[in-house]
Amino acid sequence: MNCKSNKICDKIFKNLKANHEKLIKYGFILQKNGYFYQQNLKDGEFCLTVQVKDNLVKTSVYEKDTGEEYFLFLLDGVVGEFVTDFRNIYEKALLDIAKACFDKDIFVTPMAQKAISYIKRKYNHELEYLWEKFSKNAICRRDDNKKWYIVFIKLPKNKLGDFSQEEVEIVDLRAKNENVEKMIDGKTFFPAYHMNKKSWITISLNDLKDERVLYQLIDESFILAEKK
Repeated sequence: MNCKSNKICDKIFKNLKANHEKLIKYGFILQKNGYFYQQNLKDGEFCLTVQVKDNLVKTSVYEKDTGEEYFLFLLDGVVGEFVTDFRNIYEKALLDIAKACFDKDIFVTPMAQKAISYIKRKYNHELEYLWEKFSKNAICRRDDNKKWYIVFIKLPKNKLGDFSQEEVEIVDLRAKNENVEKMIDGKTFFPAYHMNKKSWITISLNDLKDERVLYQLIDESFILAEKK
């Protein structure tokens, strides 16, 4: 998610994507040029407008009395009690919108998006981001026993034993013990990253070509995670 010429906005909405249902529930109105929302700031002296369209968030702040745009709080080096207070109020308003109306959008490769859509469609599961410190890690787990069946991770490929420092998106999946070693090829399939190497396998989503293979392995992992 990108913002228009606004460092505060950029920071808040980085790696997020709009959830249209949540936008409407929050109070955004769908118009021809996207979703719009207005909110009074500073005891009604100012009006904040937020526009969400495609992959862009745009905000404007106006003085209610004059109708003029207020932007001093966005300029680097501008200080003072009023500006600092207003900057905090503006940031708090956007943080609330981000929390209520946006979902994390860390995994963006086509194969990751297909995996996420498949899991949502078949199992009605969303990615869970359990660790603030490891914001590029997410899991999905069964409803009955809460066991994980897939782990999404973003990391440098050299963590998998490759020489490249290119950042890749991987998944860890449960696999049958007798199949794990056979699957490893050092290109797409790797020994499990941070999981039991006898019963898990790592797949580079940047290198996998056939989503049908991925779907089959997700289903197998889901079954293997079943409570015994």
